Amino acid sequence: MEKFQKLALLIDAENIALDNLESVIQEISAYGRIVIQRAYGDWSKESLKNWKDSLNRFGIKAEQQFNYTPKKNSTDMALTIDALDLLYQLSYDALAIVSSDCDFTPVSLYVREHGIYVIGIGEKKTPEAFKKSCNEFILLKTADSKIDNTLQNKPSQSGSEKRKKIPESIHKLLKEAFETHKKEGWVALSRASSYIKDKQPDFSLK
Repeated sequence: MEKFQKLALLIDAENIALDNLESVIQEISAYGRIVIQRAYGDWSKESLKNWKDSLNRFGIKAEQQFNYTPKKNSTDMALTIDALDLLYQLSYDALAIVSSDCDFTPVSLYVREHGIYVIGIGEKKTPEAFKKSCNEFILLKTADSKIDNTLQNKPSQSGSEKRKKIPESIHKLLKEAFETHKKEGWVALSRASSYIKDKQPDFSLK
């Protein structure tokens, strides 16, 4: 995994569960040194009242953004403007956007076109457009998925464990990776993983 020296973490607090915040910090910290940490939202909202302690705990700067009209999300615009402003200031070499909202697809594509590595982090409901716009997408586990994993990992009555099947799409990409490097006679796992991530950003070896 590449280690970045200047990583910016921008969080859409209105589109992510507070329970996931610690997991987000742990995931992104593995990619390098986080130099910018900001969370965006209308902090006067009742739904965001519990964020204060967690933001202080992790040293995340809270960016206040009022929604001026009911149907327009000003938070998205504020995060997008900051992402571009910081890009022009050369403030980061990797950008992590935490949201399950497809509105960040254009800025993700734009930043990526400028040679910056873009990491998306969101829940299962995140639209494919945003996932595909990132170099890599990290899927956050919800409470339901944790329960599902627990059930899947429980032994059957015979005591044997069921193995997860590899999706057909991954089989196809593995074959493509081998074809690309067949002259070498083999393909390193890291190289195959990189090839698949390029085609399917939310792929993980885990």
